Amino acid sequence: MLTMCQSLLPQKGESMRAGWVIILTSIFVLNTPLLQSVVADDEPDPASEERAKELIQGKLNRLHKRLEKQDELRTISPTKKSRGLGFESVDQLGKARPDTRGRFRVYYVGLDNLRAYDEGDDPWRLLERTNTFIYPVVAPATDKPEEQVRSAAVVDVELDEKNSEVNQQISMLGVDDTLPIHALVEARRSLMTELHTDKCRCFVIAIPALGTGFLGTRTAESFQIKVIKQGPGKLKKDALLPAKVVFDELAREAKKSKYDTPEEPGIRSLR
Repeated sequence: MLTMCQSLLPQKGESMRAGWVIILTSIFVLNTPLLQSVVADDEPDPASEERAKELIQGKLNRLHKRLEKQDELRTISPTKKSRGLGFESVDQLGKARPDTRGRFRVYYVGLDNLRAYDEGDDPWRLLERTNTFIYPVVAPATDKPEEQVRSAAVVDVELDEKNSEVNQQISMLGVDDTLPIHALVEARRSLMTELHTDKCRCFVIAIPALGTGFLGTRTAESFQIKVIKQGPGKLKKDALLPAKVVFDELAREAKKSKYDTPEEPGIRSLR
Protein backbone atom coordinates (compact mmCIF):
# COMPACT_ATOMS: atom_id res chain seq x y z
CA MET A 1 0.00 0.00 0.00
CA LEU A 2 1.46 3.37 -1.04
CA THR A 3 0.34 6.56 0.64
CA MET A 4 1.08 9.87 -1.10
CA CYS A 5 2.01 12.63 1.31
CA GLN A 6 -0.32 14.92 -0.61
CA SER A 7 -3.29 13.12 0.91
CA LEU A 8 -1.83 13.31 4.42
CA LEU A 9 -1.45 17.08 4.80
CA PRO A 10 -2.32 18.27 8.32
CA GLN A 11 -5.25 20.60 8.68
CA LYS A 12 -4.46 24.30 8.76
CA GLY A 13 -3.02 25.22 12.14
CA GLU A 14 -1.54 21.82 12.88
CA SER A 15 2.23 21.66 13.37
CA MET A 16 4.89 19.23 12.21
CA ARG A 17 3.71 17.05 15.14
CA ALA A 18 1.54 15.12 12.70
CA GLY A 19 4.56 14.27 10.59
CA TRP A 20 6.36 12.21 13.18
CA VAL A 21 3.15 10.43 14.15
CA ILE A 22 2.48 9.53 10.51
CA ILE A 23 6.02 8.30 9.88
CA LEU A 24 5.76 5.99 12.88
CA THR A 25 2.19 5.02 11.99
CA SER A 26 3.55 3.78 8.69
CA ILE A 27 5.79 1.48 10.69
CA PHE A 28 2.98 -0.10 12.69
CA VAL A 29 -0.05 0.14 10.38
CA LEU A 30 1.29 -0.26 6.87
CA ASN A 31 3.92 -2.93 7.19
CA THR A 32 4.79 -3.56 10.84
CA PRO A 33 8.52 -4.23 10.48
CA LEU A 34 10.08 -5.78 13.57
CA LEU A 35 11.28 -3.47 16.31
CA GLN A 36 14.71 -4.62 17.44
CA SER A 37 16.68 -4.10 20.64
CA VAL A 38 18.93 -1.26 19.69
CA VAL A 39 22.53 -1.87 18.69
CA ALA A 40 24.95 0.42 16.93
CA ASP A 41 23.56 0.98 13.47
CA ASP A 42 25.18 -1.37 11.00
CA GLU A 43 26.73 -0.49 7.68
CA PRO A 44 24.17 -0.48 4.83
CA ASP A 45 23.91 -3.79 3.01
CA PRO A 46 24.81 -3.09 -0.65
CA ALA A 47 22.36 -5.69 -1.95
CA SER A 48 19.52 -4.26 0.15
CA GLU A 49 20.39 -0.72 -0.93
CA GLU A 50 20.31 -1.78 -4.58
CA ARG A 51 16.85 -3.32 -4.11
CA ALA A 52 15.63 -0.11 -2.47
CA LYS A 53 17.09 1.93 -5.33
CA GLU A 54 15.35 -0.21 -7.95
CA LEU A 55 12.07 -0.15 -5.99
CA ILE A 56 11.97 3.65 -5.65
CA GLN A 57 13.25 4.32 -9.17
CA GLY A 58 10.65 1.97 -10.60
CA LYS A 59 7.88 3.80 -8.77
CA LEU A 60 9.16 7.20 -9.93
CA ASN A 61 9.37 5.99 -13.53
CA ARG A 62 5.83 4.62 -13.46
CA LEU A 63 4.50 7.86 -11.97
CA HIS A 64 6.30 9.89 -14.61
CA LYS A 65 4.98 7.73 -17.43
CA ARG A 66 1.43 7.97 -16.13
CA LEU A 67 1.49 11.74 -15.61
CA GLU A 68 3.19 12.27 -18.96
CA LYS A 69 0.37 10.38 -20.66
CA GLN A 70 -2.25 12.36 -18.76
CA ASP A 71 -0.51 15.55 -19.87
CA GLU A 72 -0.91 14.46 -23.49
CA LEU A 73 -4.57 13.63 -22.94
CA ARG A 74 -5.13 16.82 -20.88
CA THR A 75 -7.58 14.96 -18.67
CA ILE A 76 -6.25 16.32 -15.36
CA SER A 77 -3.53 18.67 -14.16
CA PRO A 78 -0.39 16.49 -14.05
CA THR A 79 1.81 19.44 -13.09
CA LYS A 80 -0.26 19.93 -9.94
CA LYS A 81 0.13 16.25 -9.10
CA SER A 82 3.88 16.31 -9.66
CA ARG A 83 4.16 19.35 -7.37
CA GLY A 84 2.24 17.40 -4.73
CA LEU A 85 5.08 14.90 -4.88
CA GLY A 86 7.67 17.67 -4.49
CA PHE A 87 8.61 18.29 -8.15
CA GLU A 88 8.29 21.47 -10.16
CA SER A 89 7.06 19.68 -13.27
CA VAL A 90 6.40 16.32 -14.85
CA ASP A 91 9.71 16.68 -16.71
CA GLN A 92 11.61 17.10 -13.44
CA LEU A 93 9.89 14.01 -12.03
CA GLY A 94 11.25 12.12 -15.03
CA LYS A 95 14.81 13.04 -13.99
CA ALA A 96 14.41 12.12 -10.32
CA ARG A 97 16.40 9.40 -8.59
CA PRO A 98 16.71 8.09 -5.01
CA ASP A 99 19.78 9.11 -3.02
CA THR A 100 20.53 5.78 -1.35
CA ARG A 101 23.69 7.11 0.30
CA GLY A 102 21.63 9.75 2.05
CA ARG A 103 19.14 7.39 3.67
CA PHE A 104 18.02 7.70 7.28
CA ARG A 105 17.12 4.72 9.45
CA VAL A 106 14.21 5.41 11.82
CA TYR A 107 14.52 4.67 15.54
CA TYR A 108 11.52 4.64 17.87
CA VAL A 109 11.13 5.80 21.48
CA GLY A 110 7.97 4.75 23.34
CA LEU A 111 6.10 6.86 25.91
CA ASP A 112 6.25 4.29 28.73
CA ASN A 113 10.01 3.85 28.40
CA LEU A 114 10.49 7.61 28.28
CA ARG A 115 8.46 8.07 31.46
CA ALA A 116 10.51 5.38 33.20
CA TYR A 117 13.76 7.10 32.24
CA ASP A 118 15.68 8.75 35.10
CA GLU A 119 18.48 11.29 34.92
CA GLY A 120 21.76 9.42 34.69
CA ASP A 121 20.29 6.48 32.77
CA ASP A 122 21.83 5.49 29.45
CA PRO A 123 19.62 7.19 26.81
CA TRP A 124 20.77 4.79 24.08
CA ARG A 125 18.80 2.01 25.80
CA LEU A 126 15.57 3.93 25.13
CA LEU A 127 15.86 3.55 21.37
CA GLU A 128 14.38 0.69 19.40
CA ARG A 129 15.67 0.22 15.89
CA THR A 130 13.07 -0.22 13.19
CA ASN A 131 13.44 -1.57 9.68
CA THR A 132 12.01 1.59 8.17
CA PHE A 133 14.21 3.93 6.12
CA ILE A 134 13.70 7.41 4.69
CA TYR A 135 15.39 8.00 1.33
CA PRO A 136 15.82 11.49 -0.12
CA VAL A 137 14.80 11.78 -3.77
CA VAL A 138 16.87 14.23 -5.81
CA ALA A 139 16.45 15.88 -9.22
CA PRO A 140 18.08 18.74 -11.17
CA ALA A 141 16.51 22.16 -10.67
CA THR A 142 14.66 23.67 -13.64
CA ASP A 143 17.35 26.29 -14.22
CA LYS A 144 20.39 24.52 -12.75
CA PRO A 145 22.08 21.19 -13.49
CA GLU A 146 22.88 20.50 -9.84
CA GLU A 147 20.68 17.93 -8.14
CA GLN A 148 18.57 19.08 -5.21
CA VAL A 149 16.45 17.21 -2.70
CA ARG A 150 12.90 17.37 -4.03
CA SER A 151 11.04 14.55 -2.34
CA ALA A 152 11.39 11.44 -0.18
CA ALA A 153 10.38 7.80 -0.03
CA VAL A 154 9.74 5.76 3.12
CA VAL A 155 10.73 2.14 2.60
CA ASP A 156 9.74 -0.64 5.00
CA VAL A 157 11.93 -3.74 5.04
CA GLU A 158 10.36 -7.04 6.10
CA LEU A 159 12.62 -9.58 7.81
CA ASP A 160 12.08 -13.24 8.61
CA GLU A 161 12.78 -14.94 11.93
CA LYS A 162 16.48 -15.18 11.03
CA ASN A 163 16.64 -11.43 10.30
CA SER A 164 17.05 -12.12 6.61
CA GLU A 165 15.37 -9.66 4.26
CA VAL A 166 12.31 -11.06 2.51
CA ASN A 167 10.56 -7.99 1.13
CA GLN A 168 10.65 -4.21 0.71
CA GLN A 169 7.77 -1.85 0.08
CA ILE A 170 7.26 1.89 -0.24
CA SER A 171 4.79 3.15 2.36
CA MET A 172 5.05 6.90 1.66
CA LEU A 173 6.23 9.01 -1.25
CA GLY A 174 6.19 12.80 -1.39
CA VAL A 175 7.13 15.84 0.63
CA ASP A 176 5.32 18.14 3.09
CA ASP A 177 5.00 18.52 6.86
CA THR A 178 4.19 14.81 7.19
CA LEU A 179 7.58 13.87 5.77
CA PRO A 180 10.01 16.71 6.60
CA ILE A 181 12.87 15.55 4.38
CA HIS A 182 14.24 19.06 3.77
CA ALA A 183 14.49 19.66 7.53
CA LEU A 184 16.25 16.31 8.00
CA VAL A 185 18.77 16.91 5.20
CA GLU A 186 19.51 20.44 6.39
CA ALA A 187 19.93 19.21 9.98
CA ARG A 188 22.41 16.58 8.80
CA ARG A 189 24.35 19.15 6.78
CA SER A 190 24.52 21.45 9.82
CA LEU A 191 25.51 18.55 12.07
CA MET A 192 28.38 17.57 9.77
CA THR A 193 29.63 21.15 9.81
CA GLU A 194 29.53 21.33 13.60
CA LEU A 195 31.32 17.98 13.93
CA HIS A 196 33.90 18.99 11.29
CA THR A 197 33.32 15.86 9.22
CA ASP A 198 32.28 15.10 5.66
CA LYS A 199 30.71 11.80 6.64
CA CYS A 200 27.96 11.26 9.17
CA ARG A 201 25.91 8.16 9.81
CA CYS A 202 22.85 9.98 11.11
CA PHE A 203 19.52 8.45 12.04
CA VAL A 204 16.03 9.71 12.80
CA ILE A 205 14.69 9.41 16.34
CA ALA A 206 10.89 9.55 16.23
CA ILE A 207 8.78 9.95 19.37
CA PRO A 208 5.16 9.82 18.14
CA ALA A 209 3.59 10.16 21.59
CA LEU A 210 5.16 13.60 21.93
CA GLY A 211 4.67 14.39 18.24
CA THR A 212 8.33 15.12 17.67
CA GLY A 213 11.55 13.77 16.22
CA PHE A 214 15.27 14.43 16.18
CA LEU A 215 18.43 13.63 14.26
CA GLY A 216 20.93 11.47 16.12
CA THR A 217 24.55 10.48 15.62
CA ARG A 218 26.56 8.05 17.72
CA THR A 219 30.23 7.15 17.93
CA ALA A 220 32.22 5.09 20.41
CA GLU A 221 32.83 8.27 22.39
CA SER A 222 29.51 10.10 22.27
CA PHE A 223 25.81 10.09 21.47
CA GLN A 224 24.61 13.50 20.27
CA ILE A 225 21.27 14.81 19.04
CA LYS A 226 20.42 17.65 16.67
CA VAL A 227 17.16 19.42 17.55
CA ILE A 228 15.07 19.90 14.41
CA LYS A 229 12.22 21.95 15.86
CA GLN A 230 11.70 23.90 19.07
CA GLY A 231 11.13 21.67 22.09
CA PRO A 232 10.73 22.05 25.85
CA GLY A 233 13.39 23.56 28.11
CA LYS A 234 16.88 23.48 26.61
CA LEU A 235 15.73 21.94 23.33
CA LYS A 236 16.18 24.98 21.13
CA LYS A 237 15.78 24.62 17.38
CA ASP A 238 19.07 23.72 15.62
CA ALA A 239 20.87 23.01 18.91
CA LEU A 240 23.38 20.14 19.02
CA LEU A 241 23.22 18.56 22.48
CA PRO A 242 24.39 15.45 24.35
CA ALA A 243 21.66 12.81 24.23
CA LYS A 244 21.41 12.79 28.03
CA VAL A 245 20.47 16.48 28.04
CA VAL A 246 17.80 15.90 25.40
CA PHE A 247 16.24 12.87 27.07
CA ASP A 248 16.33 14.47 30.53
CA GLU A 249 14.12 17.23 29.09
CA LEU A 250 11.89 14.82 27.17
CA ALA A 251 11.40 12.55 30.18
CA ARG A 252 10.18 15.50 32.25
CA GLU A 253 7.87 16.53 29.41
CA ALA A 254 6.53 12.98 28.94
CA LYS A 255 5.38 12.81 32.56
CA LYS A 256 2.79 15.55 31.95
CA SER A 257 -0.80 14.33 31.98
CA LYS A 258 -1.57 15.80 28.55
CA TYR A 259 0.30 12.87 27.00
CA ASP A 260 -1.75 10.19 28.78
CA THR A 261 -3.81 9.66 25.62
CA PRO A 262 -1.69 10.99 22.77
CA GLU A 263 -3.54 12.00 19.66
CA GLU A 264 -2.50 10.44 16.39
CA PRO A 265 -3.63 12.74 13.58
CA GLY A 266 -3.76 11.15 10.17
CA ILE A 267 -4.07 7.55 11.37
CA ARG A 268 -7.45 7.03 9.70
CA SER A 269 -6.10 8.11 6.33
CA LEU A 270 -3.48 5.37 6.51
CA ARG A 271 -5.91 2.51 6.81
